[in-house]
Amino acid sequence: MKVKYIDKRHWRRLIDREYTEVKVNNNSSKGIIGLVHDEKVRDPLEVTVVGQNIIVADDNYKWLQILPEKKRYSITVMFDNKGNPLEYYFDINIKI
Repeated sequence: MKVKYIDKRHWRRLIDREYTEVKVNNNSSKGIIGLVHDEKVRDPLEVTVVGQNIIVADDNYKWLQILPEKKRYSITVMFDNKGNPLEYYFDINIKI
């Protein structure tokens, strides 16, 4: 089974990062919300979305990841260095 860490600890692209995590446990939601601040990257990450190339990881970009407990999905929102959302990414998981 492939294991991924939301703090991007093994992501070789990152030279320096800051990670903040909040555990949510209230009447309507349980899970983890993590924010990775890419302070310094080795090379920008460019992806193609609907035929358009966009940079989703570069110096001072942020990735917000939402992992609801006992759900088969997670959500990642990538922000540029001005806080503008660039991409919303949904992962669908086979197993919980």
